[in-house]
Parts: sequence; structure tokens; C-alpha cells
Amino acid sequence: KGDIATALDHLKRALALNPGLAAAYANMGDISLLKGNVSEAPENYQKAILYEPDTPMSVRIRVRMAQVLSDTRPSEALSLLEQALVVEPAAPDVMAEVGKLSAMQGQFDSCIYYLKLAVDADVGRNDVLSTLGYCFLRQAGNETDQGARRKDLFAARMWFRRLLKKDPSYKGANNNLGQVFA
Repeated sequence: KGDIATALDHLKRALALNPGLAAAYANMGDISLLKGNVSEAPENYQKAILYEPDTPMSVRIRVRMAQVLSDTRPSEALSLLEQALVVEPAAPDVMAEVGKLSAMQGQFDSCIYYLKLAVDADVGRNDVLSTLGYCFLRQAGNETDQGARRKDLFAARMWFRRLLKKDPSYKGANNNLGQVFA
């Protein structure tokens, strides 16, 4: 929240002293995103991963890169998340992003599986609860068996209500909850 130009200058000086300083590249990637230079961020993130491929920081970077790439290059985003799960198999944020990416691709079983893991790991993110409800709602819409459809609608309602209990102002949950009863 400070002076971005000064921060970049300090990071460049740190890299001049230690060209393999992964944290500096990671921070430069974050600054690129802050500045809106989405195309610059992956290059810096890749350098950070190159120097520290199997650390918690590399997991965070892979998640960040996957978030940047999820709309335009979803298969590449999924590959990054799979690499992150190799480093930290139970990382809740990674599971949450795999679930959200699965939802974007219409893979609702996978979405539900990974988002439930993230919830069980107490990820505590509203977007996870909302997406989980959404996946059950969409899955219900694709269901031909009425019993399975009711079960999925019940699950969707439960996740949306859980989210609204946590955050009553979360607009997407109210809208989707209305679809459950439509």
C-alpha cells in the first residue's frame, strides 16, 4: 500500500545482489498485477518458481497465476494448480481454485469434490461457499432423476444458506437461493 515505484526499485536492487531471489520475483509479479500489467506477472512468477519450485511460496504463486490464466487459458491454469497440489497436497486455496475452475468448465462433480475439501480444510472464503452452492444448483438442472435432483437442490440451498448466515449481504447467494425455489 505504499510507493510502488520505490518498491520496484528495491526489488531490482535486491535482484542485482542476488539474481536467484525468488521472493523478489514473486513480489514483482504481484506488483505487475496491482498495476494492471497482467501479461508481465506470469514471467516474474515463473522465475520465482524456477528458483524455489517446491516451497509454500511456489504454491501461492501457482494459485495466483492460475487465477490470472483461468479465463483465457484454463488448461494451463489447471496444470499450475495440479503442480501446486504436488507440493502441498492439502492446500485449501489450491483445492478452492481447482473447484472454481472445474465449475467454469462445467465439471460439477469435480467442482463439488474439491470445494468440499476446501471447506473441510476451513478455507473460510465466501466465493467457495457460493460456488459450491452454484455447482449443486447447476448439477440439479442437468439431473434427470427427480430424487437426485431434489438432493442436489437441497445441497445448493444448504450451501447458499450457510454463506448467507456468514455474510447476509452476499448478493450472489440471495440471487441463487431464489433460483433453488423457482
